Amino acid sequence: MMNGNGNGHTKSGASRGDREQAEQFGRYLGLLLLLAFALRSISLVRQSTTKKETLPLRPPFNAEFLLYLLLPREEMEVVSGDLIEGHGTVLKRFDKRRADIWFCKQVVGLLLPLVRRALLKIGTLVWLGRVLRRLVS
Repeated sequence: MMNGNGNGHTKSGASRGDREQAEQFGRYLGLLLLLAFALRSISLVRQSTTKKETLPLRPPFNAEFLLYLLLPREEMEVVSGDLIEGHGTVLKRFDKRRADIWFCKQVVGLLLPLVRRALLKIGTLVWLGRVLRRLVS
């Protein structure tokens, strides 16, 4: 199908490609941020080995913060509570480093669907704006 320029590309095909590129970029960016947070958390744990006995062992702070940042308010308490409980279970069986890796893996598994959901909401708003603009003009 030809558009006004005659180059054979439709506007809907270009917007779908842009949306897919934005989704892929969001995935890569989220994974990169999570990896940076996880590495920072692990390095902080290694530095504070003397305080290990006095402080309660918590999951990686930055990974837990990502949950609070991305989850809706209704799901935040349930999901974070389950993951913190699971972290304690893994911590009893293995060491702190492996429990932190397990926690970060769980957060990465949650991150992709959450970012996808957010991008789909944005895409829906963009589509609605285009429809309204066509109706008005």
